[in-house]
Formats: sequence, structure tokens, C-alpha cells
Amino acid sequence: MSRQALLAIVVVAVLQSACGFISTPTPVTIVQTVEVEVTRQITQQVTREVVVTATAEPTATATPEPRLIFEEAFETSDSEWNTEDSPEASIHISDGRLIIEVHSSQRNMYANHPELELLDAYVLDVDLSYISGPTGAEAGIAFRCSQEGEEWLQVSIDADSLFAVARITPQETELESTDVIPWVRLAALRRGSTLNHIQLIDNSRQVTVSVNGKLVATWPYDTVAPGCPYLFVGTYEEGEAIWAFDNVTVREIEP
Repeated sequence: MSRQALLAIVVVAVLQSACGFISTPTPVTIVQTVEVEVTRQITQQVTREVVVTATAEPTATATPEPRLIFEEAFETSDSEWNTEDSPEASIHISDGRLIIEVHSSQRNMYANHPELELLDAYVLDVDLSYISGPTGAEAGIAFRCSQEGEEWLQVSIDADSLFAVARITPQETELESTDVIPWVRLAALRRGSTLNHIQLIDNSRQVTVSVNGKLVATWPYDTVAPGCPYLFVGTYEEGEAIWAFDNVTVREIEP
């Protein structure tokens, strides 16, 4: 379990706009082809050791033909994505990409678009690129936000080809993280500044994640209703993390 400081009260306020509770989560299935051992520092004081054992590859979520409802290539700075410019972090559009910079340690920064806050069942695709900063900083997609902003899920990658899914619950001044899928190294992820493509399928009953065209995880989940996908960057013991996002598309599917 890890803890990260809230960037600002406004981050939680934005995340409080969507969706409600349903029932208890069921076990997760992780796609792995070999047994690996991963050690990752979560705070400055605690080191977590994770051992992931190979499992049979699950079947991807079956989905009808999706309908394109949102597309963003960041070709203009005149956009409805939220922006930020503070000593702790910034969000801006530059050179055809959405740039999220987190200057402080133990911080998360979220970028959202108003058209994406009330989604039900959907397929989201996005390109992510590490630019600079600690390679252990994470970037990805936050989704499944509860109506009161009491919890949500995050799909994360880093520049060292690690992947994780976490359940986030805001505390008074911190974000508390509980593993859904612990940090694990994926062969499908490209290291360093090479572009990685993430696809998230959320059909209200099942969540499926693919990386660079390869299925990496799928699990049933109905604790929090679908909705409000955000793009985010988070830091741990070091700040000054910069990531770029591009080619965001969202397709609607039948729940």
C-alpha cells in the first residue's frame, strides 16, 4: 500500500463528479507468461517486494462494434481539457500533445475533459510518452470514480516497463493506494521515452487493459460504476516527472 499527497483540493473536487457504488469486487486475473520478481520503492521509507507467478492468458472482454464519440489529437491549445500552472505541477498543450508535469514528490496530477465525465461503457485509447524525470514515476488512466470522489481505479505504467492497477481512496491530505494488480514488469511495455499505447475497455461489468496491442489484464469489477476517465501523472520519492499524452479516442459500447 502506498500513500501520495493530494496535489490540491480541486483535484478531489473534480473527481467527485461521477458515478456511485454497486457491489463487492471479485478476484483479478493477470496475464503473465513467465515468473518474475519485482521490487519497487513505494515511499521513501518502505520497499515492497512483489512476486508474480505465471497464469493462463484470459480471454479479452467481448464487445460489440464500438461507436466513436470522442477524439482528441491536441492539434490546438484551444481545448476544454483542464489546465494548471503552479509550483507543484502543470498541465498544458504543446507540440500536438497534452503535457503533464509534476514538480513535487508524492503528488498526482489529473487532466480531464468535460465530455468524458459521464461515460458508461466505453473503449478508451491513448498514447503515452515519458519525457523526463524519475523513471519510476507513473502515468496512465484514472477511471471508475465514485459519485462523492471517495474512490477510483488507476491503470499505471512507468518508464521502466512496469505496470499496475490500483484502487485509490483519498484521505484528508493524501491518496491511499491499494493494489488491484501489483507492480509487474511487462514485455509488452517499451522502456524509456518510446511511445506506449494503452487501451482500456470498461463495459460496466468487466475491465480489460491492453498495452501496445497485447492483452495484459482483464478482471470483473462492479464496486464502483463506470465513468470519468482521466489522464494522470504521479510521483513517489522524486518529483520533476514529465509525460506526454496524445491521440485520445473514446468509443461507446453496449454495457
